[in-house]
Amino acid sequence: MTEKNEIKNVPMLISNVMKDLSEVGISKSQLNKFDNYKFRGIDDVYNTLSKFLAKYNLVIVPSIKDRENSVVSTAKGGSMNHTILTVEYTFRSPYTEDIIVCSVMGEAMDRGDKSINKAFSAAYKYLCLQVFCIPLQGDNDADSESHEMVNTVINEVQLGVLNILIGERVVDVPALLAHYKIEKLEELPSGVFLQAKGALERKPMKQDENA
Repeated sequence: MTEKNEIKNVPMLISNVMKDLSEVGISKSQLNKFDNYKFRGIDDVYNTLSKFLAKYNLVIVPSIKDRENSVVSTAKGGSMNHTILTVEYTFRSPYTEDIIVCSVMGEAMDRGDKSINKAFSAAYKYLCLQVFCIPLQGDNDADSESHEMVNTVINEVQLGVLNILIGERVVDVPALLAHYKIEKLEELPSGVFLQAKGALERKPMKQDENA
């Protein structure tokens, strides 16, 4: 337990959890049968971390900042819901007013309506693995399944988003197409949509360029 006079700011509380966790670890007890590797499921992370978070009164509060949904085709002719979430996590404690904010992406696919839940779980799991320095390899979250997908291109909504960004920013379109080895934007693979979107968002606005 922490001593009464011990500094109880958020970094110190995270360090305390990290120290206790290093002594017990989280084993890779689950197996992905498709790709034959062991992984830690979200339940493993929850069950191990919860007692340490409670011990040190460290609270982790999530907030979804961005969501990308699409439907992808599988190699067997079916379809799956694909979700990418950007989740912001705030570490806080009743001991102090200081906070630490981390932003993490979670990605998952599901044949039904669980892709958002799985992506949310994946984001939290990898947040904890990285913040608390849990050795990583590899649920019920996204690690428990592997899916064979055929190559798909961006949909009309994603194309519209990219065209809006291109219209309002200084973009060398031929260079963009050459970078992704495509002849027109409609051929952009859906798997690199977020990468392309982020690159365009970092370009200067046209009015800024003319100022």
